[in-house]
Amino acid sequence: MLKAGSKTATKDIDLVLREKKELESIILALREIGFIQLEMQSQEELKRTAMHFQNSQGLKFDIFMKNIAGKLEFTESMRQRAIPLSKLRNLKINRLSNEDLFLLKSVSGRDIDLDDMSKLFQSGLDWEVVISELTLQAEVTGRVWTVIFLDRMYDLEKEYDLRCPRLKEISDLAQVQLS
Repeated sequence: MLKAGSKTATKDIDLVLREKKELESIILALREIGFIQLEMQSQEELKRTAMHFQNSQGLKFDIFMKNIAGKLEFTESMRQRAIPLSKLRNLKINRLSNEDLFLLKSVSGRDIDLDDMSKLFQSGLDWEVVISELTLQAEVTGRVWTVIFLDRMYDLEKEYDLRCPRLKEISDLAQVQLS
């Protein structure tokens, strides 16, 4: 969200990698510039994150392999929607689309993400993309995310007076997925 202009500061940088060789390259690069690997604090953290790195100034990198924070899978459609930020030799840096970031924050379970969701919502979202990825995530993860998503939409309406324009459609989708 920092690069999208929706935030002025961040606690960490999340990286989502698709290949083990990418992980090895990133680890080497981070170590070369002074980052150290942090130990995982719990089994839950091990499940959610591939690795944590931090430098002496406190900047953190959280690295995920295909699955983001133990929630959503990094799908091919997410990769295709990703927005290029820069390219350094053989390294391409992209960020998630606002729709995918919104979806990820909606299922995170963290109250702090509601403010980020409101900013993303107000920036304008393609709800067809959100619903399509929500449906795909249910297929690839085997989890019904629509119920959690709906709860967050109600929170967004209650806290920020923002109403999802496709709420009825998402509610119907949840009922179908639950039956």
